[in-house]
Amino acid sequence: MDIRGSFAPEDVQLDIGDGLKIPTRITVRAEARGLELVTLAAEYDGGAGRYVARSIQVDPIPGGEVTGELLRSIPVATILQGGVRSALQTMLLQRGERPPENVGKAGPTTETLRWVARIYRLALLEGDAPTRAVAHVLSIPRSTAGRWVTRARDRGLLTVIDPRASREARIQAAEQELNEAIHQGRGVDEAAAWLRHVKWDPDPNVSRAE
Repeated sequence: MDIRGSFAPEDVQLDIGDGLKIPTRITVRAEARGLELVTLAAEYDGGAGRYVARSIQVDPIPGGEVTGELLRSIPVATILQGGVRSALQTMLLQRGERPPENVGKAGPTTETLRWVARIYRLALLEGDAPTRAVAHVLSIPRSTAGRWVTRARDRGLLTVIDPRASREARIQAAEQELNEAIHQGRGVDEAAAWLRHVKWDPDPNVSRAE
């Protein structure tokens, strides 16, 4: 399926934080089975933290008929995701923004963590798994990407959490951070603060060892 997203250059003014400005609206055009063209209007929804489809126009092949069955066959989510990815990649190319070569090998420097935050935010907008995207783009293990995402948050470079993550996944990440905090001698209080950050409070009746 050929999917392309576009936007008006003057529309790239929406500041969503973490040093990232994006288009408010994206127009997506796609070819689908039995259709000559599907045109989808996407708009950034601040509450959802992602782009959502606001309207869709369907143009059948010449002489074709738009039926309920045909409409149900349109993969709206796939078209939306592909169009947003296409538009945001175009935006980055126009700005000349791309991670420096081998930035992942430099370790969790401030510059690297800025790119961690940028990649994470873009992946969320595109509907991808953000930590996995960080690992892929920087060519680092998934576990390392998870730790760097946490460091980026700790330094105030990343201010969002994937809203699609399940509570169980957040608890697992919190437990991993707790173990690392204790192992590194950072203290239980600091780790507990991080646990509250992911909306999982430890049992207040459990005593804390100094």
